[in-house]
Amino acid sequence: MSENVRLTLPTNELEASFRRMLADYQAAGDHEHHRRLHYASSNELVDYFQSLRYQANGRGLRAGFVPNTMYWLMVEDEIVGETNIRHFLTPALLREGGHIGYRITPGWRRKGYGTRILTLALAEVARMGIPQTLVTCDTINIGSARIIQKNGGRFENELKSFHSGNMVSRYWFVTAPEPGETFPCFEEDGPRETRE
Repeated sequence: MSENVRLTLPTNELEASFRRMLADYQAAGDHEHHRRLHYASSNELVDYFQSLRYQANGRGLRAGFVPNTMYWLMVEDEIVGETNIRHFLTPALLREGGHIGYRITPGWRRKGYGTRILTLALAEVARMGIPQTLVTCDTINIGSARIIQKNGGRFENELKSFHSGNMVSRYWFVTAPEPGETFPCFEEDGPRETRE
């Protein structure tokens, strides 16, 4: 029997699986993501899940943030990853960050789920009608670069991150192409438009 792998929106019914995901990050020493363990009570988690749903509608956004939709990657009833789809790009996101961020929990890595989550996220972006989709990763993150390339990402360039100082690789996908659509490019002095 094949696995039931899918994206789902955050829901209170998956609290137990969400806590297992956070514990997986904690056990791996990933402080960036298990910081959410401070949501100790069920009520706090309900509020957190609600805030994720609000962000998709542009409600309760922090300054500089854009509307974004969080999805969980499910394998059967377990959350094994997360992807965040940004509905449009600011100049900062055009440089690095892009439309899609994704991560797989430590215990589920190197099993093909990184490729699956990006495939499914790109399908969601296409349904949203975003014609050109930017995905970025640290250049030294060879695994993420391979995931992007397996999904058909077209390499554009590398830029130095303003945040980390690391080099960032930038890839574009055609997700909802239209005849004569322009392709946004970014150079050190700012964005420009080029034809496909």
